[in-house]
Amino acid sequence: MQPHFPDDNVPTLGALRVHHDWVRAYCERIGCGHHQAFRLDPVIEKLGAGASSNRLRRGLRCSKCGAKGGAIQLPGWESLKVPHPPFPIPEGESDSEEEK
Repeated sequence: MQPHFPDDNVPTLGALRVHHDWVRAYCERIGCGHHQAFRLDPVIEKLGAGASSNRLRRGLRCSKCGAKGGAIQLPGWESLKVPHPPFPIPEGESDSEEEK
């Protein structure tokens, strides 16, 4: 039997946002391996800053295989010069509002 950890021991979306502006979601279905980075601000606008990050994990749906639920990972250190990597932008695209 797995131990139960109440949601109040899990960080809220607002607590995650204090240090990171994006996360990476991973599909947990065996054999899928799909992952996708996304910004936290739109999620916080929809669910609220006080929502448990478990709510986000349970609500994820894989765009490759359709599996419900998943894992989230915070950005890690890419180098000693950058505290955490910037939001990944596909080559040839821009993240600035001016160019959209």
